[in-house]
Amino acid sequence: MLKIDQVQTLQGLQVYGDDRDELTYYVLPEQPRFRWNQGKLVFKYLKFRSPRKRPDGSFGGGFIIFDAEFAVDEDVRTKIIADLTAQAGRARPGAKVKLGTIQWAKGTAKLNFVSDGGMLIESVTNPMSPSLFGNNITPFTMELSQEGATFFEQALQGSGGVIQVSYEMNAWVKLPPISGTASFHSNKYYEFVQHITDDNPTCGDDLRTEEIQEKIRSSEVMKVEITSSIVTNTTVVDNIRASLMNTLEQTVAKKMLEQLGQYDGDRGMIEDYEDIRRSYKKIKIDDFSYTITESSASLWPFNPQGTLPNITSLTDGGGKPIVWGDYAQTIDLDDPFFRTLDVTVRLNADLENLPIHSVDVHLEFDGNHPVVQDLHFGKADDTGTFSCFLDGKPPEYRYSYRVNFKDTAQPYEVAARTSKLEELTIGVDDTGLLLVDVTAGNIDFAKIPTALVTVRYTPSTLPPIEEQYVLDSGHPTHRLEKAIFEPRTNAVTYKIDYRTADGKTLSTPWRETARQIYVNSPFNDLRQVMVVAEGDLSTEIESIMVDLTYTDAPNDYSTHFSGALDKDNTFLDWSFPVLDHAAGTVTYSGSIRRQDGTVETIEPTTATTGTITIGEHVERKLAVTVVPDLIDFSQVALVRVALRYGTDPDTRQDKDLLFRDGTSVTWTVELPDKSSPRDYSMSAVYYLKDGSQRPLAEASTDDLELVLPPLPPV
Repeated sequence: MLKIDQVQTLQGLQVYGDDRDELTYYVLPEQPRFRWNQGKLVFKYLKFRSPRKRPDGSFGGGFIIFDAEFAVDEDVRTKIIADLTAQAGRARPGAKVKLGTIQWAKGTAKLNFVSDGGMLIESVTNPMSPSLFGNNITPFTMELSQEGATFFEQALQGSGGVIQVSYEMNAWVKLPPISGTASFHSNKYYEFVQHITDDNPTCGDDLRTEEIQEKIRSSEVMKVEITSSIVTNTTVVDNIRASLMNTLEQTVAKKMLEQLGQYDGDRGMIEDYEDIRRSYKKIKIDDFSYTITESSASLWPFNPQGTLPNITSLTDGGGKPIVWGDYAQTIDLDDPFFRTLDVTVRLNADLENLPIHSVDVHLEFDGNHPVVQDLHFGKADDTGTFSCFLDGKPPEYRYSYRVNFKDTAQPYEVAARTSKLEELTIGVDDTGLLLVDVTAGNIDFAKIPTALVTVRYTPSTLPPIEEQYVLDSGHPTHRLEKAIFEPRTNAVTYKIDYRTADGKTLSTPWRETARQIYVNSPFNDLRQVMVVAEGDLSTEIESIMVDLTYTDAPNDYSTHFSGALDKDNTFLDWSFPVLDHAAGTVTYSGSIRRQDGTVETIEPTTATTGTITIGEHVERKLAVTVVPDLIDFSQVALVRVALRYGTDPDTRQDKDLLFRDGTSVTWTVELPDKSSPRDYSMSAVYYLKDGSQRPLAEASTDDLELVLPPLPPV
């Protein structure tokens, strides 16, 4: 496989090494170009002598049809092989190097000259992707307006160029010794508090008071970190960072679909109740982490682009200049005699590496003079053309084809179909062949000696197919090749059973793929848990011991972690590899040791978020801060605040606070147990400097920050 960080420049092109064979290299073409076929350019300019009326009422002026390819000339390949042979010969005399085929996984090709608002180009048609093998051929069809036909007829002649082609290709490569992690943490808090009082709950005129408070807090952190053990090419690092950020943003977008929401319960007054208090709180914490490591098989972007030279500036195989008239044609659309059907037929299948010997395509057109043509495809880049006069009939033709396999006497024959396509492509999925490659990725065979890959496919007309392949250090690759004699329309599913060195089996769920299965380490995901201590760790709590366990029961996998929290270490971070980030549970237990020597046990509890909070502040204490900032002490001499928690004489706690200035005071209450209510009552008396007094009636609240009003009403 292409090794992305082993690159050199030869003959002006980038040449990459292989991750396993030091005599195998891969050449990356510099930019796209027009395709040549048997010494001729695959290019056609068609201009209408009479404007062609389109369905929307506008008039078309013509077409430009051409093939672009992303390939290296054979003479340049020969020179590069010679340079590489000379390099290898210095260390290994007689060594023979070879140029491998880059494993393209996906890609697109487009024209950049399409942003003229439709004045010159009516439309551009090209396949979803290049061929992804051979010369990566992409056919383009440009429908021109009347102005566009005139413009391109002149612009495509002479020096320079006006057609720009941009490829966006992705190939499977091996990463350098580098690790990258993308992480996300979100904390959202919502609180609703409603207090309703009625001074006369029976009948007659009364005064009803209603107070509503709603609080929302939100914080989010996204982070991407790249770690490299050696100096790595900055372009490589930037591409890995971009890949991680893209994965992170997609995952965050899915997680953010679930919002906190608001309190949607009853907010009205209940009959016969003098005092009603409603409280609703919701906290949502999300954590996500995704890691790629060295030796992983990864998709890598290659984006060649450039301006194609005008065809009249090129020469043919014999060195003669290209003549515009050989590739341009004027068509009189008013005369049915000149109307033609031109179909380009190509095969999108790499015959050199497939058990397919050849493909025969049969085409028919029923005109006044029926036309029948047979095309034979024996190489991946072969193309054929079916041309005939329409004779006033619709541009429809019939085609059928037969696939001849190398090791099977029975061919795969496809019955006749009707088509109007001017570009007829028969892809590998249409050849009646099931093709799946199974390749070792970053799996460590020292820790996981074997991996059993089960591959399944269900044809429409044949029994289900199931094959198993064992990957180990001596057999890192396998290929499933099977003739199914029908188009491959269903998904390929697979699962992997890993056998560890200690005899344990780890299994993945069933997954879907197209043609490639990469067997990476089962621990490709990372889970993070944070334990946070709350409480007075200086004077009341000496330490908190915590034990954490992650259990993935279906896969018989578990891991453990223990730690201590104190005043110097108020939180713990635990990161551990998992088979599936969404599977498994985290449980915790421990103990709280206080300064007075008492110990409280934390019973085993299942964590529901990525952040675990342990401590006395949340469970056994109520701390209320009384804030007198709103009081004007130029009028008020003294304020006495009476605080009371509970009504039971055995557990009741009272506190009187005096305020002569704007200094806040905190009142701490020891709760009887973890489930005790957290509301309390308060009243106050304001002593004014003129000698008068104003009382503040007793009221119940659970605010942890109690703000005193400026002055009660008279």
